[in-house]
Amino acid sequence: MKYYPQLVIACLFAASISIQAMSAGQVADREKIRAKEALFKNIVKTCIEEKATYTVSSEAMPDFENSEIPGVLFDKSRADRKVVAAPENAVMPARGRFDWTAKGVVTSIKDQTDKAGTCWAFAMCGVFESSMAIRTGKLYDISEQDLINCNPYMSGIDGGYTYAADWLAEKGVCSEADCPYTASMGNCCESLKRPFRAKPYVYVKNTVADIKYFLQQWGPLYTTVSADNQFQAYSGGVYNHETGAGNNHAVMIVGWDDTAGKGCWIIKNSYGTNWGTSGFMYIEYGKSGIGEDTTFIGY
Repeated sequence: MKYYPQLVIACLFAASISIQAMSAGQVADREKIRAKEALFKNIVKTCIEEKATYTVSSEAMPDFENSEIPGVLFDKSRADRKVVAAPENAVMPARGRFDWTAKGVVTSIKDQTDKAGTCWAFAMCGVFESSMAIRTGKLYDISEQDLINCNPYMSGIDGGYTYAADWLAEKGVCSEADCPYTASMGNCCESLKRPFRAKPYVYVKNTVADIKYFLQQWGPLYTTVSADNQFQAYSGGVYNHETGAGNNHAVMIVGWDDTAGKGCWIIKNSYGTNWGTSGFMYIEYGKSGIGEDTTFIGY
């Protein structure tokens, strides 16, 4: 190979001019890509160290940093927290697999986007949609945005409390068509018709047996999980990562599978269909805080 120093100098000069010509936004984007690549290397390293039973993909990862993830907020001080457990004489579900999505009562996967911590609204509305479908035979698509804009319980795009579900019982919610999702905080439109009204919600005791019982008896359930970087990069398999950190994300439990790994919940997320298994996850019982604040919102 011949070496042409003048050509090399010319190329280096052109590259320098090119970098100088880059806008601040382009530089920031490049740095963001590099940071994401470094982060993904650490995610893969963790998978190897923990002998993960799940796969990860950089393509599945949202663009927010773990430290920036807003989602669920907790208030354990409420005196009216009602927690239900399966009756002592209850016939408990048999070991195996159960999945509400196969019964046509779960709405399609949605995307909260990386701009808003609105997982709580998607999980609440998703549970309520399924509850209505099970009891009426009709699958309605209700508005997360209406719940975000109008609830008076300090729940918005920076996270939400479980008791924002009180608004679904007090005032109801409109259809998605009447108030589409914007991933931003908007003004409450008082004139909207809100024909979908829930019953007061109840908490479910956080054991595998109790959650299974009410999941089968009542329908999909709202719950929370610790969604760290491993969670965000999940692309398939049974998620067996343990974070040790507090819960920060709300999802729906739509089923279980005792035959997969050590047994797992099937959850519906709100990161879009490119994440996980077409928007769903299989997570091992008890891992990453799954099951905390499990709630049913009935119709």
